[in-house]
Amino acid sequence: MKSGKTLLAICALGLAVPGAALAAGPTATTGSAKSVTATTATLAGSVDPNHNATNFHFEYGRSTSYGSRTPDAPTDPTKRNQAVSQGVTGLAPRAGYHFRIVATTSGNTVLGKDKTFTTPAPPPNSVTVAPNPATIGFGGSTVLSGQLTGPQNAGVTITLQQQPFPFTGPFQNVTTGPTDNAGNFSFTVVPPLNTHYQVQARTSPRVTSPVTTATVAYATSMKATSKRVHNGKRVKFTGVVLPAHDGAVVLIERRGKGGVFNKVAQTLLKHTQLPQSTYSRTIRIHRTGVFRVHVLGDPSRADGFTATKTIHVR
Repeated sequence: MKSGKTLLAICALGLAVPGAALAAGPTATTGSAKSVTATTATLAGSVDPNHNATNFHFEYGRSTSYGSRTPDAPTDPTKRNQAVSQGVTGLAPRAGYHFRIVATTSGNTVLGKDKTFTTPAPPPNSVTVAPNPATIGFGGSTVLSGQLTGPQNAGVTITLQQQPFPFTGPFQNVTTGPTDNAGNFSFTVVPPLNTHYQVQARTSPRVTSPVTTATVAYATSMKATSKRVHNGKRVKFTGVVLPAHDGAVVLIERRGKGGVFNKVAQTLLKHTQLPQSTYSRTIRIHRTGVFRVHVLGDPSRADGFTATKTIHVR
């Protein structure tokens, strides 16, 4: 009886007793911060549950007071020294942070050592813009669309700037508009000449896109006096070109092998009345073919092409 009281007294003092097994608590080791960006990071560490039902989380903040924490996550009680990690967001760029891992059981909390990391500066913004379609007929419109990437790219004012042919003057502001939540934006334009475009984003610092070009082709129409003729009969091709391009070469072309168009006749554009020029050319048709009219352009505007027309020979 006396020896039993002695054993209880020793246990009460927390002394080890030969043959008596005491349950060990979990251990937690703070690891490193990985994949650190200007606003995010992955905090890593390891937990040894020692067969206890153990959860873990990370505490983090700008000082050893921390102030923020991740949600609790479970571990596998049967596995030793488990590698664990959790992501954190909403960090400040170019800032130092403290963090540590915390492991908890029903009656025990284990704190890992304090570690630090520093977030880098945010990546610079960049902006792009491109026309769709890239080539339009005179009088037509194209949509200049693009995206602002980088931090805080939503709701940013975008200024569209243009430099028309002959591309010697400075870029001039055309209009402005905001980016959407994904940094996207678009402008619809009707350029009368080949025109260079760029956009400038009102970020800090401001960023400017590479230059893109909207190409304007001479708008060209075509009429034929007949769609069905006898072999060797004449067909007259006429049409209008906008804007006026008096004296320019007009090619009557027929589609050959491999889809390549070949010249069968030519003429010159004639002055009629502003703002247009006209053409007229008569040719003999000997076999069925697909025809189009091709007006040669100049540095201010691209070549103009009509839709194709099939003429059948009986």
